[in-house]
Amino acid sequence: MLKKIIQFLHTLKNLKPTQLAFFALRRGFATALVKAKQTPNLNSDLILHSPVATVGVYREKYKFKFLNFEKDISGVLTDWSPSDVPRLWRYNLHYFDYFRDKACSESEKASLIEDWIIRNPQGSQPGWEPFTCSLRLVNWIFYTKFNPNQCKQSFLDSLYLQARWLEKNDERHILANHYFENLKALLFAGCFFLGKDADRWRDRALVEIPKQLQEQTLLDGGHYERSPQYHALMLENYLDIYNLAINNGALLNQPFIQQVKHHAIRGLDFLNTIVFPDNQIPLFNDSAFNMASSLSDLNSYAERLFSYQPPERSITSSIIDKPNSGFYGIKSATDMLLMTCGEIVPVYQPGHTHCDLLSFELMMASKRVIVDTGVYEYEPGELRHHVRSTRAHNTISVDGDEQSEIWGEFRIARRAKKHAASIKQIADDVYITGEYSGFYGDTVGFQPRFNHHRLINVKLVKDAIDKVTVVDKLRGKNAHTIESHVHFHPDFSAHVNDDNTVTLKCHGHDFAVLSFDSHCDARIEKTIYCPEFGLKQPIDCLVISRFGVFPTELSYRLQRL
Repeated sequence: MLKKIIQFLHTLKNLKPTQLAFFALRRGFATALVKAKQTPNLNSDLILHSPVATVGVYREKYKFKFLNFEKDISGVLTDWSPSDVPRLWRYNLHYFDYFRDKACSESEKASLIEDWIIRNPQGSQPGWEPFTCSLRLVNWIFYTKFNPNQCKQSFLDSLYLQARWLEKNDERHILANHYFENLKALLFAGCFFLGKDADRWRDRALVEIPKQLQEQTLLDGGHYERSPQYHALMLENYLDIYNLAINNGALLNQPFIQQVKHHAIRGLDFLNTIVFPDNQIPLFNDSAFNMASSLSDLNSYAERLFSYQPPERSITSSIIDKPNSGFYGIKSATDMLLMTCGEIVPVYQPGHTHCDLLSFELMMASKRVIVDTGVYEYEPGELRHHVRSTRAHNTISVDGDEQSEIWGEFRIARRAKKHAASIKQIADDVYITGEYSGFYGDTVGFQPRFNHHRLINVKLVKDAIDKVTVVDKLRGKNAHTIESHVHFHPDFSAHVNDDNTVTLKCHGHDFAVLSFDSHCDARIEKTIYCPEFGLKQPIDCLVISRFGVFPTELSYRLQRL
């Protein structure tokens, strides 16, 4: 009980005072209900360009596919909160992103709106949670502008009521991407409607969004939650806001429009830099494929809005150095290695953080070879804990302990502390280093027990990755068991040989050989790879281990055949 209390206090101490106050308010009092004070007046002059389309989420009438799970919600009564799907699946149902899927006809959209209004009274869950309400508001406004003849008065009344409700129930207790979504929705509603309420929503958003852009954008252009998935999601928000702003300049102001554009360009440049040659994101922290719009779709959207041109892809290798986000690597047309070593930020909302310091992903010859575990779900439980754990990443664990004290679905108490990281290239050798302290174990102390330093040496041959050497140094007291985990893509199988080597095969053909120190043991464990929500694939994970007195060292080398 004492340990749980201390864990809770370590979690709370990093929250902002205003965040704590709103947390107490949201948890201690019932949701604030609102009434529509007037018949809403629409801004008939509102102009919007088409947003990014979605594909494959709307299957047919009342049948949806989210998180790799397909379900028909129709029946005697439409089930807007099915109990046999994850919470995030239900959220997606209420987002209405599928209104941007061409498979959903105009008549079906009108029917879905009417049914939602009837079966989701104010305050019901999850439809009236602030986050779902925010995304739905924006999607419904886009729908209205392109389908004005389908909009009944009941729909406009509901839209207006949802905006008034969101204003009273925003997520200042969560902040980060949630609060930004709230502000974006209020801005859209403040431009869509006319009147005092609309003016107030718009004015608040025009003050708060620039503050959030500054706070949530790191100096290197990355989003401060350090999740490539959420970076892409937030980037689409910036582009949607610019879409609204540039088309309705009379309601906004030029400094606001230019600031949104500036952050959108920085975010686009960042994302174009860190994606792998297959144009897919790294899976660091809470990241999975197909949860955010693709890089090509975001680039195309920005090109339509302000003639954005992505940085030219170099045909030779180039260094990736994003010190604020903590991404360091080397990238060519067919190969890439990217290591993560960033601060746990924002300190007041690390919900999407994993124990992945000094982990890396590797692509060679256009093949993903070493991969991050990814994310399967946000449901509480063993699987959620596993994908956030140290063992689920290509890094070192000590005595089975975690780098940071993760708990719940999104909580962290005591945290690993980054000390340094850097990258440099000398001729055909790239050197990436990083260092942090972490691992609190069963103690109740404030200080981490161990220090982990990693050096990755990438040897290039004609701009392709030929050899990767990983050297880990651990400092601390007494003797401990250290384990280095290396997760291979499902296309690869690994076999430990008798001579301290591991043969790596791709579809049955020899691809590379991995050698490890003679004083170490090695084994292959079967584990899972979750590149998409709701998708689990079996993979081989190499575990290189040794027991010894600290300080100690462990290394391995991967050579392409």
